[in-house]
Amino acid sequence: MQGVDFSALIELSQKAAMENYTKDLFQISTLIIVLSLMGIMSNELKDKTLTIPVSMGCSIKGVIGGKMLVYGLYLMVLNVAGMVIAYCYSGIIFGFTHGSFLAAVISGFIYGVFFIFVLSLLFLFSAFLKKSFAAAMATLVLTYFIPFLKFSQKTWGILPGKLLEEANHFKFLPSKEMIVPLIFTVFLIVLFSVIATEKFKKAEFV
Repeated sequence: MQGVDFSALIELSQKAAMENYTKDLFQISTLIIVLSLMGIMSNELKDKTLTIPVSMGCSIKGVIGGKMLVYGLYLMVLNVAGMVIAYCYSGIIFGFTHGSFLAAVISGFIYGVFFIFVLSLLFLFSAFLKKSFAAAMATLVLTYFIPFLKFSQKTWGILPGKLLEEANHFKFLPSKEMIVPLIFTVFLIVLFSVIATEKFKKAEFV
């Protein structure tokens, strides 16, 4: 009885390695980011810790904007660095046969934008839900539901999920299919941040 050559059933290439990385990046990183940052605003409202910066003259707009900027840059740097490392590592092992270094940087940037969108979504739910866990669960459910909207191509073409789909192609230059969802995703980030800010302005801090 001859043994089964499992290597023939598994694609061993840089393309396959990068596809596995981006798949895990969406599923696992979304969970980690949301759970680790779920108390970023909800807990401050609950514990009244926003009283300190507000009493010192800081505006709610400035507090939220500052948090979005700091954590947004953090997520952007992590995603670009992670994508570049994954590209170089898989290239060393399997050969540089998929995409390019610049394409990896662009894809990392796009993933960074997507996770900033997730962050803005978390801020939005935190503004309306008192419990941080509830805000986290709502964010996770909506984020993980996005891929299921692919059945409607017209709707899918502008959603953040389409943005990730295009980023996974590792193209040297952004395509038209990437630009439209990128603009819409940035619009959603701004919209969610503005709505969250207005809601937080009405909250009791003392």
